[in-house]
Amino acid sequence: MQRISIGLLIATLATLGYGSYVLSTAAVAPTVQIVGGNVARLGSTSFNQPITHEFKIINPHPFAIGLFAPQAGCACTTATASASSIPAHGLARVVLHIDPEDGAVGGSASIVTVHGKLSTETRLFVTAIMSGAPGHRRARQWRHLEGH
Repeated sequence: MQRISIGLLIATLATLGYGSYVLSTAAVAPTVQIVGGNVARLGSTSFNQPITHEFKIINPHPFAIGLFAPQAGCACTTATASASSIPAHGLARVVLHIDPEDGAVGGSASIVTVHGKLSTETRLFVTAIMSGAPGHRRARQWRHLEGH
């Protein structure tokens, strides 16, 4: 009789433990941490030189999350991700590349992370100041940044 009670107790605790794990991971939004923050201020750069910045994305959760391909905020920006998922407590990289031919001195992209039916959108921003730009271009550059 005592063996059955101990076996039943162990089975009950195991079931409750697994159930609480499922509930704790299923109801958590797949947020991420961005090393250094989601805004990269690169300071001054040469006029009409391409701008590239790599963001390090950390998954703080004890479960893997999906990472959709990043979506650039405008035509002057391209964005790529190093992976389509981030393992538990793992790292992925997202690179933003801005082509300044149209006077752009900044760019943005959105990343969407997913876990189950939940998703989270995170925006990434890169800004810089072009040195040697004609005065009329500077005003246009700041207007371009306000649109991001």
